[in-house]
Amino acid sequence: MEQPLDRTIAPQAFALEDFPLVRPQTFILPNGIRLRLINAGVQPTVNVQLNFNTGRLAGKQRAVAYLTNKMLAEGTKHRSAASLMAAIDQMGAFLELSPGLDHSEVEFYCLHKHLRPMLGLVQEMLAESVFPERQLEKLKNVTAQGIRINLEKTATVATNLFRESIFGATHPYGSVITEQQLLDSSQEEVQQFYEQYYSGKSFEIIAAGQFEPDDVQLFAETLGTLPVSHVTAPTLSGHAPAIEPVTLYQPKENAVQSSIRIGKIIVLEQGKNSRDYLTLSLLVEALGGYFGSRLMQNIREEKGLTYGIYANLVTLQQASYLVIGADVKKDLRELAISEIHKEIAGMIEQPIDTDELNLVRNYMQGSFIGSLNTAFAIANRYKGIYHHGLPEDFYHHYVSSLNKITTDDLLQAAENHLKGGFSVISAG
Repeated sequence: MEQPLDRTIAPQAFALEDFPLVRPQTFILPNGIRLRLINAGVQPTVNVQLNFNTGRLAGKQRAVAYLTNKMLAEGTKHRSAASLMAAIDQMGAFLELSPGLDHSEVEFYCLHKHLRPMLGLVQEMLAESVFPERQLEKLKNVTAQGIRINLEKTATVATNLFRESIFGATHPYGSVITEQQLLDSSQEEVQQFYEQYYSGKSFEIIAAGQFEPDDVQLFAETLGTLPVSHVTAPTLSGHAPAIEPVTLYQPKENAVQSSIRIGKIIVLEQGKNSRDYLTLSLLVEALGGYFGSRLMQNIREEKGLTYGIYANLVTLQQASYLVIGADVKKDLRELAISEIHKEIAGMIEQPIDTDELNLVRNYMQGSFIGSLNTAFAIANRYKGIYHHGLPEDFYHHYVSSLNKITTDDLLQAAENHLKGGFSVISAG
């Protein structure tokens, strides 16, 4: 007879160790397209991501890029938008179109048995999209309405002003799509963008899930038959421009809360491949990346100024920045900002000790391992590796890399990156 579990005794703990992720197999399709295949998972499902080098645009071109990506499923020479959606729905598949700051994606999820027809539909979208005027006008109006609604939210206003303050309004990372830019975008401009960056242009594929040996041939017979040529996306000239930090308050009538964004550009010469990237990531995690962080303990737990506050290190392909965000009652805005500055300074004045380092490091390692529970999650890790030019085994050594970080490393990172230069934006 089994003995009952004694819940007064804690389970034995073990130190986390490195482990290898499932490595992608790389294939070159007949047209030169690179396919990275991650064969993993226990369910007969697959995820296919097509990555297009269309990002780093500003002004109206960014609006056109957004519309072009979203219009890919709005009709082809042989199918209406309704017919396309009906075919996808009948298979129980899910199609996602994502225009981004650095790249744009066409992505789908489906059962393995529907892989061939889904690849055929995507092939048709990339080769024969027609961008019907009626569908385009509908998308423009719906998106413009969404912009108007979001601009009523203090969080949206603060975020837009913050990115503009650190990058500049004309910089691709600081530019926002406006309602007028959308409404002024024409069918001809969308068609031209499609021909410049999608139709007949190169892309990369990351596919994850339960695959069979002959599935590579499915890719070769569909996406591998598209005639493609290399496309050079707009690029930024070096790092983001040096802009003086600003303090800006945007009042908003009838707003109950104020949204706060405090941050700055972080210079990492090689982005995520920089030697101190993980050290800085751990430092930011300790500052405001998890529930037990310094900002949460002070701003939420001790002073009750907000339900939640966060600090993020955002790493784009050609710039990185630190942002701290929170929503607080309007009359507590100045107090919250003051306390946030106090916690930033405290990372230097009250350095992280061994106990805090171990706590944050264990949290990061546990979160990392817990995030790799599906083949799709593993594919997203590899997508980050390829986008940022990291070694393919970058995450294989993630645990041991965090273990090598010392309290002195964290203090040096705080002195290098957290001394002054913060823009302070609030709205509401």
